Amino acid sequence: MAYTSALNTEDRDWIDTEISEIVRDRASIRTGEVTQDLIAKLETVASSGSPQDAVTASRVLRSLAFDGVRRLVETAIKREQGTVRLSGTGRVVSVPARVGSRVRDEDGVSLKVFQQTLWYEMTWDDFVAMIASRLHHIAQLSDKVAAFQEVLRYRDQFPETRTPGEALERAGIDPQSIAFEEAA
Repeated sequence: MAYTSALNTEDRDWIDTEISEIVRDRASIRTGEVTQDLIAKLETVASSGSPQDAVTASRVLRSLAFDGVRRLVETAIKREQGTVRLSGTGRVVSVPARVGSRVRDEDGVSLKVFQQTLWYEMTWDDFVAMIASRLHHIAQLSDKVAAFQEVLRYRDQFPETRTPGEALERAGIDPQSIAFEEAA
Protein backbone atom coordinates (compact mmCIF):
# COMPACT_ATOMS: atom_id res chain seq x y z
CA MET A 1 0.00 0.00 0.00
CA ALA A 2 1.41 3.38 -1.01
CA TYR A 3 1.73 6.12 1.54
CA THR A 4 0.75 9.65 0.65
CA SER A 5 0.34 12.93 2.44
CA ALA A 6 -2.60 14.05 0.34
CA LEU A 7 -5.79 13.99 2.39
CA ASN A 8 -8.85 14.36 0.21
CA THR A 9 -11.49 16.92 1.17
CA GLU A 10 -13.72 14.29 2.79
CA ASP A 11 -10.84 12.96 4.93
CA ARG A 12 -9.78 16.49 5.89
CA ASP A 13 -13.35 17.35 6.95
CA TRP A 14 -13.55 14.08 8.90
CA ILE A 15 -10.26 14.69 10.76
CA ASP A 16 -11.18 18.33 11.44
CA THR A 17 -14.41 17.13 13.07
CA GLU A 18 -12.49 14.61 15.19
CA ILE A 19 -10.03 17.31 16.32
CA SER A 20 -12.89 19.71 17.13
CA GLU A 21 -14.52 17.04 19.30
CA ILE A 22 -11.27 16.54 21.21
CA VAL A 23 -10.52 20.23 21.84
CA ARG A 24 -14.10 21.32 22.52
CA ASP A 25 -14.78 22.28 26.13
CA ARG A 26 -11.14 22.10 27.21
CA ALA A 27 -10.00 24.91 29.46
CA SER A 28 -6.49 24.76 28.06
CA ILE A 29 -5.28 23.18 24.88
CA ARG A 30 -1.87 21.57 24.87
CA THR A 31 -0.83 20.43 21.42
CA GLY A 32 0.97 17.32 22.69
CA GLU A 33 -2.06 16.15 24.68
CA VAL A 34 -4.47 16.77 21.80
CA THR A 35 -2.09 14.94 19.44
CA GLN A 36 -1.92 11.92 21.76
CA ASP A 37 -5.70 11.91 22.19
CA LEU A 38 -6.25 12.17 18.42
CA ILE A 39 -3.86 9.30 17.68
CA ALA A 40 -5.53 7.14 20.33
CA LYS A 41 -8.96 7.94 18.90
CA LEU A 42 -7.83 7.22 15.33
CA GLU A 43 -6.29 3.89 16.40
CA THR A 44 -9.50 2.93 18.23
CA VAL A 45 -11.72 3.85 15.28
CA ALA A 46 -9.36 2.09 12.84
CA SER A 47 -9.52 -1.13 14.86
CA SER A 48 -13.12 -1.16 16.10
CA GLY A 49 -15.13 1.59 14.40
CA SER A 50 -17.79 1.22 11.75
CA PRO A 51 -16.35 -0.19 8.50
CA GLN A 52 -16.42 3.17 6.73
CA ASP A 53 -14.93 5.07 9.68
CA ALA A 54 -12.29 2.35 10.17
CA VAL A 55 -11.15 2.70 6.56
CA THR A 56 -11.11 6.50 6.83
CA ALA A 57 -9.21 6.42 10.14
CA SER A 58 -6.64 3.99 8.70
CA ARG A 59 -6.16 6.16 5.60
CA VAL A 60 -5.78 9.31 7.74
CA LEU A 61 -3.29 7.57 10.07
CA ARG A 62 -1.18 6.48 7.08
CA SER A 63 -1.25 10.01 5.68
CA LEU A 64 -0.26 11.55 9.00
CA ALA A 65 2.49 8.95 9.45
CA PHE A 66 3.80 9.80 5.98
CA ASP A 67 3.87 13.52 6.83
CA GLY A 68 5.66 12.88 10.12
CA VAL A 69 8.27 10.60 8.58
CA ARG A 70 8.74 13.04 5.69
CA ARG A 71 9.51 15.83 8.18
CA LEU A 72 12.09 13.60 9.88
CA VAL A 73 13.69 12.85 6.51
CA GLU A 74 13.69 16.54 5.55
CA THR A 75 15.35 17.43 8.86
CA ALA A 76 17.99 14.73 8.36
CA ILE A 77 18.67 15.90 4.81
CA LYS A 78 19.02 19.50 5.96
CA ARG A 79 21.36 18.40 8.74
CA GLU A 80 23.46 16.42 6.25
CA GLN A 81 23.52 19.24 3.71
CA GLY A 82 24.19 21.76 6.45
CA THR A 83 24.19 25.46 5.97
CA VAL A 84 25.91 27.88 3.68
CA ARG A 85 27.46 31.10 4.93
CA LEU A 86 26.57 34.15 2.86
CA SER A 87 27.47 37.79 3.06
CA GLY A 88 25.66 40.48 1.15
CA THR A 89 24.81 43.25 3.56
CA GLY A 90 28.03 43.47 5.49
CA ARG A 91 26.86 40.63 7.76
CA VAL A 92 27.61 36.96 7.43
CA VAL A 93 24.52 34.78 7.78
CA SER A 94 24.00 31.04 7.72
CA VAL A 95 21.23 29.80 5.45
CA PRO A 96 20.04 26.25 4.92
CA ALA A 97 21.58 24.71 1.83
CA ARG A 98 18.24 23.10 0.95
CA VAL A 99 15.03 25.05 0.61
CA GLY A 100 11.52 24.14 -0.48
CA SER A 101 10.86 24.68 -4.17
CA ARG A 102 7.93 23.92 -6.45
CA VAL A 103 8.04 20.82 -8.59
CA ARG A 104 7.39 21.51 -12.27
CA ASP A 105 6.31 19.17 -15.04
CA GLU A 106 8.23 18.72 -18.31
CA ASP A 107 6.53 21.83 -19.76
CA GLY A 108 7.59 23.97 -16.80
CA VAL A 109 4.09 24.15 -15.33
CA SER A 110 4.23 24.45 -11.55
CA LEU A 111 2.60 21.55 -9.71
CA LYS A 112 1.12 21.90 -6.22
CA VAL A 113 4.03 19.93 -4.81
CA PHE A 114 7.20 21.10 -3.08
CA GLN A 115 10.53 19.37 -2.70
CA GLN A 116 13.78 20.15 -0.96
CA THR A 117 16.32 21.59 -3.38
CA LEU A 118 19.77 23.03 -3.00
CA TRP A 119 19.04 26.73 -3.39
CA TYR A 120 22.04 27.27 -5.62
CA GLU A 121 20.76 24.65 -8.08
CA MET A 122 17.31 26.24 -8.49
CA THR A 123 16.33 27.90 -11.75
CA TRP A 124 16.45 31.67 -11.67
CA ASP A 125 12.65 31.84 -11.82
CA ASP A 126 12.32 29.53 -8.81
CA PHE A 127 15.06 31.44 -6.98
CA VAL A 128 13.24 34.76 -7.52
CA ALA A 129 9.95 33.13 -6.46
CA MET A 130 11.63 31.85 -3.27
CA ILE A 131 12.82 35.38 -2.44
CA ALA A 132 9.35 36.82 -3.12
CA SER A 133 7.79 34.17 -0.90
CA ARG A 134 10.15 35.00 1.96
CA LEU A 135 9.46 38.74 1.58
CA HIS A 136 5.74 37.95 1.77
CA HIS A 137 6.32 35.93 4.96
CA ILE A 138 8.30 38.83 6.44
CA ALA A 139 5.42 41.23 5.72
CA GLN A 140 2.93 38.82 7.32
CA LEU A 141 5.15 38.36 10.36
CA SER A 142 5.58 42.13 10.67
CA ASP A 143 1.79 42.56 10.71
CA LYS A 144 1.43 39.87 13.38
CA VAL A 145 4.13 41.42 15.57
CA ALA A 146 2.45 44.83 15.23
CA ALA A 147 -0.86 43.28 16.38
CA PHE A 148 0.86 41.65 19.37
CA GLN A 149 2.49 44.97 20.24
CA GLU A 150 -0.96 46.54 20.17
CA VAL A 151 -2.07 43.98 22.79
CA LEU A 152 0.78 45.10 25.07
CA ARG A 153 -0.97 48.38 25.81
CA TYR A 154 -3.58 46.37 27.74
CA ARG A 155 -0.88 45.04 30.07
CA ASP A 156 -0.25 48.61 31.20
CA GLN A 157 -3.96 49.40 31.33
CA PHE A 158 -4.73 46.31 33.46
CA PRO A 159 -1.52 45.52 35.41
CA GLU A 160 -3.31 43.15 37.80
CA THR A 161 -4.01 40.68 34.99
CA ARG A 162 -1.78 37.68 34.47
CA THR A 163 -2.32 37.04 30.74
CA PRO A 164 -3.09 39.01 27.59
CA GLY A 165 -6.42 37.19 27.40
CA GLU A 166 -7.44 38.38 30.87
CA ALA A 167 -6.53 41.97 30.02
CA LEU A 168 -8.43 41.87 26.74
CA GLU A 169 -11.50 40.44 28.44
CA ARG A 170 -11.29 43.20 31.07
CA ALA A 171 -11.27 45.70 28.20
CA GLY A 172 -14.36 44.02 26.75
CA ILE A 173 -12.49 42.54 23.78
CA ASP A 174 -12.93 38.95 22.69
CA PRO A 175 -9.41 37.45 22.43
CA GLN A 176 -10.65 35.18 19.63
CA SER A 177 -11.53 38.08 17.33
CA ILE A 178 -9.55 41.23 17.96
CA ALA A 179 -10.02 44.25 15.74
CA PHE A 180 -8.04 47.34 16.74
CA GLU A 181 -9.03 50.83 15.79
CA GLU A 182 -6.64 52.59 13.43
CA ALA A 183 -4.32 54.87 15.36
CA ALA A 184 -4.96 58.51 14.60
